[in-house]
Amino acid sequence: MGDCLPITVKVYINNQVLIPASVVRCLGVESVDFIDVMIRFGSRLVRINNVRLLKPARGRGSSRQCLGT
Repeated sequence: MGDCLPITVKVYINNQVLIPASVVRCLGVESVDFIDVMIRFGSRLVRINNVRLLKPARGRGSSRQCLGT
């Protein structure tokens, strides 16, 4: 996995999390549609299964967004 994890991300109020392009490439998830996500917030650990990865709107680049439920 290289040096791409762990990372710090922002969780937006619309339940989306932006995964930086460098992490997407490092993990090799450019063509993956669903993933399992673990988020640590302080001392809490949250696991969300089957999260859909949204592709960039313009079809270029590697960054992806996780759409939570």
